[in-house]
Amino acid sequence: MIEPNTIKNLPENLTSISAGHNQLKFGWYLLEMLALKNLRFLNVSNMYSIENPFRQPWTVTCDDKHDQRPNRTPEGLVPCSNIVNTKDTFNFEFLDGKVIMHMPPKLETLVIDNCIIRETAVSEHLEQKFKSLKILQANRNFVPHFQDFDYSNALQEVYLSRSFVSWFEDSFFLTSNLTVLDLSYNDLYHYFSTERSRQLLQKQEYLTNLNLASNRFEHVPSDLFKGLSKLNVLNLTENELTEVDFALNDLTELRVLDLSKNRIRTLTKSKMHDLDILSRKTTLSLNLTGNVLLCSCETLDFLKWMRNKRRIHSKLILANFKNYSCSFVNSTTMYFSEISSIILDLDKQCSSKLGYIIVSSGAVVIFMCCIVSGILYRYRWKLRYLYHMTRRSLRGYFTLQDTKGSARKYYEFDAFISYAEEDSEFSYNTLKSEILNLDPSVRLCYHQEHFVPGSNICENIVNAVHCSRKTICVVSKHFMESQWCKYEFNMAHMEKIHNRGDQNSLLFLMLGDIKSDYVPATMMVYLQSESYLKVPGNKEDSVTFWNHVYNAIIEE
Repeated sequence: MIEPNTIKNLPENLTSISAGHNQLKFGWYLLEMLALKNLRFLNVSNMYSIENPFRQPWTVTCDDKHDQRPNRTPEGLVPCSNIVNTKDTFNFEFLDGKVIMHMPPKLETLVIDNCIIRETAVSEHLEQKFKSLKILQANRNFVPHFQDFDYSNALQEVYLSRSFVSWFEDSFFLTSNLTVLDLSYNDLYHYFSTERSRQLLQKQEYLTNLNLASNRFEHVPSDLFKGLSKLNVLNLTENELTEVDFALNDLTELRVLDLSKNRIRTLTKSKMHDLDILSRKTTLSLNLTGNVLLCSCETLDFLKWMRNKRRIHSKLILANFKNYSCSFVNSTTMYFSEISSIILDLDKQCSSKLGYIIVSSGAVVIFMCCIVSGILYRYRWKLRYLYHMTRRSLRGYFTLQDTKGSARKYYEFDAFISYAEEDSEFSYNTLKSEILNLDPSVRLCYHQEHFVPGSNICENIVNAVHCSRKTICVVSKHFMESQWCKYEFNMAHMEKIHNRGDQNSLLFLMLGDIKSDYVPATMMVYLQSESYLKVPGNKEDSVTFWNHVYNAIIEE
């Protein structure tokens, strides 16, 4: 304990007091601190027995200007109307029952490490004005939530390590002249995960040293260090980072990046590139010690990058490189003192795996291509038909729907004649004349008469089939050899399936003998399940034949 009036009687030119490692109690002598008008440095660290003075009886004697001699205990503490000593004795204020302590007006360095100071003691009893304070060192205390303090723009260095800090008020760091900020071994992960944290750092354009070690970081916001162009040292050791995903572009003067004792397995190519750029101007020390890095084919480029940094004259220094460890897929671990052999083994494994991957991938691609090709081939006619019908619908055409009763009026033609050019004498001249002789009102569609010039042949075929009630296929050897004839048949087949239902819209006229080997499977189904007409070889049967053809055309 320091007796009253002791501090008041110290020399006025006293600039430094170091009273650390004592057992001084929180006493009334602190109210005399304002008398130390020239004090620059104050160290009262390691005061393990600090007690709240307001839990003990006390006596205050006012100077002669005040005719009040209060004698109170904390239980009887009542507000006194601003009893302030303006002369030579105590320097204190009563504000709503709280005693406010005043700091020396020119104090520049305050060291209060390991004093078990709690948040309430600071916020309630310590004057919140440090107009000249440049260095605040308050490590190993208990201040989870820093409230509003006015440090003006003089503050340059702040040390709050191991003080259980988890939150700052927005106005705590009003100063923009910070050069050192040590917030290590606290609980600031959630605070720095919010937009609010940017307000703390983005103003610190002169910051050169930032220590965020052991704050339980699992992820660092990508723009957390935006604007810190003068930062030399960034310490993120002993966190829980699994990757380096924060931006490094603005850290143009970075000299030390400590990422040791995290959970980082590798660096991405973009981060390796960023580090290369930063190390072009000046030496950059990167510390990855304590991270169990991954040794696999996926991280081989990263391992080679680190090896090359060791071999060539690089300004990027991998601190404690020989102590780096590398974990394989089989859980074995090797140190980077043997990185050359590690990379050699991985090169062999990955090259064999690469060949296997290429062959396997090629086989999968070929297999998928075969599957897709098979599906496309299996449904090729259906896909073609749907494609052309879709184009028709997009152009404003609509699908014809048959109704009860006569359906001839709903179609432009009664029949579309599909035949090979080699059979045109029968299919065009004979068939046309015979049917029109029986009924001149029958409307037959022939490609040479009704296909629209300039239009796609496939579209003309689909239009002809769709606008005709029936499609007549004059099947011959030449028909089977013609690709366009096959196309016309398949479009008619698709039209029957998708639009005609149970209607008998396909009619086959067999012109000559055809081996079954030449007949497509789809057509063979029709020939085996439905009746067809065979063109007779004599005139006696011709009359009956043409009557059957005519009846089949006009049949509903």
